[in-house]
This record gives sequence, structure tokens and C-alpha cells, in this order.
Amino acid sequence: MAVFISLHNGKTLRNLRNIIRYNTNDKKGINNKDNPRLIDVHSNVGGCESVLDTVEYQNLMDDFVLSIEANSKLSTNKRQKYIYEHSTISFEMEDDEKLGMKKATELALEVAKKANPNGAPQMLWPQIDTDKNKLHFHLVRGLHDDQGKYQKKSNDFHTMNNFLQKFEKKHNLVLTGKNTPDNWINKKVDGKYKRVYVPQGNNNNSKIAKNKDIDYKIKIDKKGNIKYFQSLKKKISDDRKQEKALYQQKNKVHTKRTNDISTLQNSISQLEQPVRYTLWQKYITNFAEVDIFERSEKLKEEKEQIHRINKSADVKENDIYKQIIKIEDAISSNLKKEKAVVAEIKDDKKGINENAKKDKLYNDFRDLTNNAYRSSKTAETFLKTLNDNDIEACITYRQNGQGGISFNDLNSGISMAGGKVNSYLTFGKIKKNDPDLFALLTGETGFGEITNKLSPSETPILNIEKLNKNYKQKINPDGSTSIFYNKKDSDKYPHNHNLKINAEKNKISFGQFSNDHDLKLAYRLARNENWSNAKSDNKDLIQRCMAVAYQENKDDLFFFSTNEPTLKMSELKEIIGDELLSKDNLIKLIDHNLIHKDDKKEALVFVKQQLKEHKEDLTVINSLLKDGHSLQKAIEVSELKNKEEQEKIKIEEKRKAANKISIPKVTKKIAPKNINKRHSGNRI
Repeated sequence: MAVFISLHNGKTLRNLRNIIRYNTNDKKGINNKDNPRLIDVHSNVGGCESVLDTVEYQNLMDDFVLSIEANSKLSTNKRQKYIYEHSTISFEMEDDEKLGMKKATELALEVAKKANPNGAPQMLWPQIDTDKNKLHFHLVRGLHDDQGKYQKKSNDFHTMNNFLQKFEKKHNLVLTGKNTPDNWINKKVDGKYKRVYVPQGNNNNSKIAKNKDIDYKIKIDKKGNIKYFQSLKKKISDDRKQEKALYQQKNKVHTKRTNDISTLQNSISQLEQPVRYTLWQKYITNFAEVDIFERSEKLKEEKEQIHRINKSADVKENDIYKQIIKIEDAISSNLKKEKAVVAEIKDDKKGINENAKKDKLYNDFRDLTNNAYRSSKTAETFLKTLNDNDIEACITYRQNGQGGISFNDLNSGISMAGGKVNSYLTFGKIKKNDPDLFALLTGETGFGEITNKLSPSETPILNIEKLNKNYKQKINPDGSTSIFYNKKDSDKYPHNHNLKINAEKNKISFGQFSNDHDLKLAYRLARNENWSNAKSDNKDLIQRCMAVAYQENKDDLFFFSTNEPTLKMSELKEIIGDELLSKDNLIKLIDHNLIHKDDKKEALVFVKQQLKEHKEDLTVINSLLKDGHSLQKAIEVSELKNKEEQEKIKIEEKRKAANKISIPKVTKKIAPKNINKRHSGNRI
């Protein structure tokens, strides 16, 4: 696999130098001393024998920037804003292991040459990220050649894509895109199957819902850490440590004050004690007078010292206290911020979870639609699969004659453009590659229609809401009436009707979103319009309508039928199950020629079994059918015979009852039993 991705285009030399620094300096968490970001560099501006030689490397970068600047100034077209392009080139991991650094670099340079055919200044940096251990190449190239000619073209993407498809095969790389057989499917075009490229879905590239850190108030890194929240917590922790240190410092000042004052007070207490001097000390040597003076001075000095200690300690404690108050205010403020941040984080995580769920819904919706198209052999099958999942395919037209295709989920409200489901499900590509689907979406062909061969003389005014409140109707300029499910936007997507009945009220057409509810509505609509003979060439549609009609009214099993007899007995049994059909339905089955010619014998056997359960005389029926009479005539004769036999039985029963009444009853006299005298005697 070879992948070329254009990351961005730059307009200024400052941005160009930033990109050079980006590809030169180590990235925190991705590169380290064992795996530096700057491994090597390849350029068509000049050479650099060793990237470790910073002077030589910097000179090469300066030459590269100057070359791009000089070439861009040669351009005379002022509309060309960009001066460089930043791209990446990479291969599959399996290819990296097979190729190795040297061969992979050679192939990357070959890709770069294709992207830069006129030899504009370029730089190629091979790099390996530590977290992914994946080799890739960063390419920065100028967008003007040495003549000032602009290199970027509108079809560069397609040119590179086509080149890489051939490049994969040429160098035996892992195959992707059009080289992968699984990305090709068969589509029927003009009665012939055609190989069409429809790539498989890719969940790794969400094109719909954005889920970037910048969308949230709180910055969240790749590991899920909330940077601002973590720094706030660290600041609170540091402030608490500083607060604790200040309290300890205050306690030390207080302890020192207490100890120093206590020592001085003990000294003062001793100095204040009375001293007994001898007469010699008092009057002869004058020691007492000197001692009293010295003690008084020392006492005065120590009291002043206590005052100074208290004053100094008060100043220190007051300063510390002010710092503590300031720290406590900061902690209180940060705690409030932390509380607010916790609430914001909760909201952000909720938003992230909702976006993750939304991403999953979008990805599942896209994959369901894409896989339905890839696996469907016909356009009808594709749209039926969508209908079964409550998805409608919509088409809109623009003033220039072109249009757009979108897929809408009627339940969740998800709407996705066809190009976002798959790049090959756009208006133009469906028109080119799948004309059958395009014709169905644009209304050129329908999903089947039923007509009433016997048009009623009078039809009531159509009011669809009386038949089903979940539908709405819209009168078209030609007098026909389009019927839409309530949730559909009939103004924006006029082709997406569920049903459509013509102005004469003798033809009902079905839209792409035709489910059993629509068929039931069509049945009620036909009954409401006094239809008696609903016909169609669409066998599948008729069978679905038969099943719905049979559920609504057992006698209306054959209210819908095909123009030609196509019904198989297996299909009929699938509709009715093991239920006993009415005689009227059996008559329609045989006399109205509804069964396929290959199943007529089986149908006759089935009808006879059913009639046997209705207690009909099969001997009479078989005889009449053999003589060419209709089943209705045979059943009428059988019923008449059964009726006559029942009447005969009733007459015979009445006669027998009358005979029983006229014959007198004979009563028999019963002789008394002889009494055995021997046994009748008294026993002693």
C-alpha cells in the first residue's frame, strides 16, 4: 500500500520555517535520544552528509527557504497565494518490514518525483514515531519551479491516486483501492452485468461528526488527561504545601520568641531578687552601690530586649500571616475554579460521549447503506433493504441540471450525502454506473403499479387521512395524487412518494419506500375507489399485495392478480399457510386462470382436498370437471345434490317419526313370582 496525503499548503516563509522546525526538532512523547525525529534528509537543493552537523544542516535549510522564496517571486500571477505544500508518504507496515529503510526511501523519492514533476525545491524527511513504530516520510516542496511556473493543479489528487494504484502493482506492495478485488461488484446495466468499483466502508475516517479537543472548553490530551484541570490541582497542592510551610515558619518564630522571652524573664526574675550586702560591701568598698546600678541596667536592658523580641516576632508573624491569608485566598479561589472545572469536565465528557455515540450512529448508518449497495444485485433489492431499515434515498436537482443524492434515516433523523457514504454513490457516478437505480430515484421508472381493468363509474373524493392518519397527500399539476409518509419532506423530495394514484383513479404506482403499511394503504385505497379487478405485471408486488389483502379480508385473497397466470402453488401456500380457503377463493383460483400452467394439476389436487374438507361430493365434482364444466358449476351441482339429499333425509326422518306415532303400544302383563313356601317358613 502506498499513501500520499497532502496535509496543508502554506502562504508565508514564516510558516515554511515552522514546518522545517516541526520536521527537525524532537516531539515530546514521540521521539527520544534513541529515536530522534531527525534521522536523515533528502533534497534536490543540495546535500547534507550528516544531519548531526547542525551547521551543514542549517545551511541546507536556508538554501531551501531562499530557493522557494526566489521562485515564488518570479511568478507573475498574483492569484497564486500558496508557496509550498506539506505532504506525507507512507506504506503498509507489512511493506515497511519487507522493504527496509533504504528501499522504502527510494520508493518515497519516486513518489515525490511524481508529485513534483518539474523539479521545484523539495525536502524529504524519513521519520519513525516511537508510539506507533511506523515509518513515514514528510515531503515539503515549493509550488513554483525555477521559471516561476505554478505547480499545483486541480486534478493533482486524481493524478497521484491513479499513479499510486499502478505503483502498488509495479513494486508488489499491499494492494488497496481499485487493485483490491473485494472493492469491485457486479451491477446490471442495460441487461448486462458490469464490474463497478465501489470501495468498502472505512470506520477509521469519520467524515461526519467532529470530535476535536478544540470543540470543548477544557483541553483534553490524547491520554484523556485534562491539562487545565491537572495544572489547577497541582497549583492547589503547591499552595497547600506553601501554606503548611508558612504555618511551620510561624510556629518556629513563635517558639523562638517564647524560648527567648522565657530565658530573659528567668534572668529578670533573678535580678529582681533582693540581695543582702555586708557592711563592708555597703560602706567600705562601695560594691553594693555599683552592683545595684549594674543589676538595674541589666534588668532594664533585658526588659528592652524582651520588647525588641516581641516587636520583631510580631513583625515576622504578621508578614507570615499576610502570606498565609494570601495563600488561603488563592486556595479558596482555585477550589471554586476546580469545582467549576469539574462541572465543565463533566459536561465536556458528556459531550464527548454523545459525539462518540453520534460517530458510531453515523458510521453504522454509512456502513449499512454502503454494504446494502455492495451486496444488492438489483436496484430494487438495494432500495428494499434500505426500506426495511427505514432509510430513504432522496434526490434533489440544481438549477444547472445536476443534482445530489442523500440517504435519510426516518427514525433517527440522520442524513448523509451519497458521496460521504461512498465516493461512488454520487449523482453523476450513479447516473453513469447504475442507470437502473438512477431511473428509480428520479421517477423515470417505478417500483411497480397496479391498475383496475374495470374502471368504476363514480369515485369518491380522495381523503387519505381518513384511511390512515400516518399519511399525507399532495395534488400534482397533472391531476394525480402523491401520497407520502408523514415524516417525509414532500416539498424537498417530490419523487419520494410512497404511493401515487393517477387522475382517473384507476392506477396506483408504488414509490421506493413501499412496505407492508403502504401495501395495506393501497388495498384500502383500491377498495375505497370501488376497484374490483386489480392487475399488474409485477409478480413480486402482487404476491405481497395478496398477503396483505388476505390478512385484511380472507375473501379478498385474489383481489390482486397478475395479468398473466404466474402464481405457483408453493407461493400460494406460503401466503395462506394451513388455513382452509373459502369456496369462492377456490373457484377464483381455478376458473379465473390464476395458477401457472406448470402447477395446474397440483392446484386441482389442492382444490379437491379443500372441497373435501368443505364436505363436497368429489364424485360429482370430478365428473363435471372431466366433462369440461367450470369449478363454480361443479360446486353448484354438488351443493344442489347435497341439498336434495339432505331434504330426502329430512323427509325420511319425518316419515319414520310419523310411523312410530301411528303404531299402538303393546303392554305385557307380568305374572307374579311363585313364593317358595319352604323358604318362607319361620326358621327355628
